[in-house]
Amino acid sequence: KENEENDPNIQAFDDVKFHGGDFLGIVEKMDHLESMGVDAIWLSPIFNMRHEDFHGHGAYHGYWLHDMEAIEPYFGGEEDLKILASEMETRQWNLILDMVYNHVSFDSPWVTQKPTWFHEAKSIENWNDPYERTHYQVHGLPDLAQEKPEVYEYLYTKSLYWQNYANVKGFRLDALRHMENDFLRRLSIDLHSEVQDFWLLGEDFTGSPSEIDHRARLSGLDALFDFPMYYAMTDVFCHQKSIYSIGTTLSSSRGYPKNLQLVTFLDNHDLPRIASICTPKMRDQALFFQFLLRGLPMVSYGTEFGSLGDKEPQNRKPINWEDEPILAPLIHDLTQLRKDHPVLETGTIEIIDITSQFLFFAQKTETEIAYIAINMDDEEKQINIPNPAVGFQTVNQQLVRMSPKNETDSTLLWMLPSQEVGVWFSSSKMESTVNMIDVRFEIEAPMDKPLYVIGSAMEIGGWDPNQALALKKEGSIWTAKIQISSDAVIYWKTLSKSGDDIIWENGENRILFQEELINISLMDN
Repeated sequence: KENEENDPNIQAFDDVKFHGGDFLGIVEKMDHLESMGVDAIWLSPIFNMRHEDFHGHGAYHGYWLHDMEAIEPYFGGEEDLKILASEMETRQWNLILDMVYNHVSFDSPWVTQKPTWFHEAKSIENWNDPYERTHYQVHGLPDLAQEKPEVYEYLYTKSLYWQNYANVKGFRLDALRHMENDFLRRLSIDLHSEVQDFWLLGEDFTGSPSEIDHRARLSGLDALFDFPMYYAMTDVFCHQKSIYSIGTTLSSSRGYPKNLQLVTFLDNHDLPRIASICTPKMRDQALFFQFLLRGLPMVSYGTEFGSLGDKEPQNRKPINWEDEPILAPLIHDLTQLRKDHPVLETGTIEIIDITSQFLFFAQKTETEIAYIAINMDDEEKQINIPNPAVGFQTVNQQLVRMSPKNETDSTLLWMLPSQEVGVWFSSSKMESTVNMIDVRFEIEAPMDKPLYVIGSAMEIGGWDPNQALALKKEGSIWTAKIQISSDAVIYWKTLSKSGDDIIWENGENRILFQEELINISLMDN
C-alpha cells in the first residue's frame, strides 16, 4: 500500500519507470521483513532526482541526483521519511542511506548554476587509468570535484543534516572507484567525529582482493561489499567452476585490515539475480554458505521470492506480493543460526583441506569453532568433527539438523552429500597446525627477459603486474622465496616483461596449497 498522492506519473507496466513504491509502503511491509530476521534496511538514493528517461535508460533508480536539498516527493518526502525512521527506531533497526557523492544527473541545476563544482567534461576511456577513473565522467554524468572546499563542505554538511534528521545509522557510499581516497578518508574522519557509532559502507566494484585491501587501508571506511567473494560464490555454485576460487578469496581476505567489516551478497541492483544464474538447489546452497561466512550478510529485496532478472532493468523489478516468499523461512532460520553462533560473524579462518571440488575450513573464536564444508564432488564426503558437535545442512529450502554416522569419545563422523554445504559447531578446542612456512620457487625457463611470479596473494603481487615477485636467474633456473601461512590457498602463474610489454603465462592458473617447494619447467610454454 503506497500513498497515491505522491504518484503523479506512475507507469507500473514499464520496467524503467517509477512504480509507486515509497516510505510508507516499506512501513507496511515491516512485519514481512522482521519475519526473516532483518535488522537493517539500505534504501536506494532518496534525494531530489531526475524523473525522465535518458536515451531509453530510466531514471527510477535514483542515482541521477539533482541535489541533496530535499527528499524526493515520489517517495513521500520529509514527513514520510520521519515516519519510516520512527518505525525503524521502535524496532531497533538500522537505517542505511545511499549517498551519491561522485556525480549528479545530466540535467542537475548545478551544471549551469555551479559549473566550477565539476571536473572537466571528458568521458573515461582508459578504465585502468586512476586519474581518468576519478576525474572524468562515468557514462557522461557530471563529475563532482570533491577536493574543492565548497563541494566538500556541501556534501559533508548535507550528509550530516540528513543523518540527524532521520537518525540514520550509516551511509552506503556509491561508486568508490571514481572518487579519491583522500576525500573518503576525510569524510570518514569528519562524520565519525560528529556521530557516535556511525557506519560507512563502500561499494568498490572490483573482484580483486588486493584492490579491496588497498581501498580499505586508504579510505578509512568501516565496511566494504565483498565483491571478490560474490564472484567466487557465483562461479562455484552457479557456473560449476573450481572451488579454489572460494579458497583463494578466503585466504586473501585474511590479510585485510582487522577492523574492516565485509558485507557479503549474492545479488544486487547492478548484478543478475541469483535465481537467474543458479539452479534452485544451488541457489539455496549458495545462500546457506553466504550466511556461514565471516562478516555481515546482505539480502537484496525480492531474493526471498526467488525474483528473476539477468540484467538491468529486469533484475530491478518490483516484488509481486501475491507470490509466495519461498525463501523467507530459510532466511529466517539462517539469521537465527547466526544469532545463536556469533562465531559465524567474527571467527578467524583456518583452511583445513581443499581440492577443485571440495573445501573444508574452520572459523574460530576462543569459545566456539564452526567447521564449514562445500562438497561439489559427485560422491559424498566423510567429515570428521571433534565430539561434541552439532551439524546443519539445507534441504528443500529448509535448514535441517544432521545426524552423525558414527561416534567415538573424541570424534564424530559425518557424511556430507554431493552438491551440498554443511556446518558443524563444536566447543572442543581445535589445535591449530597453522604456522608460517617458506615457499621456494624453482622455475626452469630458457629466457633472458625478466621473469616474475604473480598471483592472488599479496606476497606475489595480488595480480598487479607492477607488484609481481621478481625471480633471480641462476643458469636456466629462476628462483625466489616467499613466506606465507601454511594453510594459504594461492592462485599463481608466471609472467615476463619486455619493455612496457607484459607477457602472461598461457593456460589456467596454478595452485599453491601446503607446498614448500614449487619446481616447474616452462621449456615448452
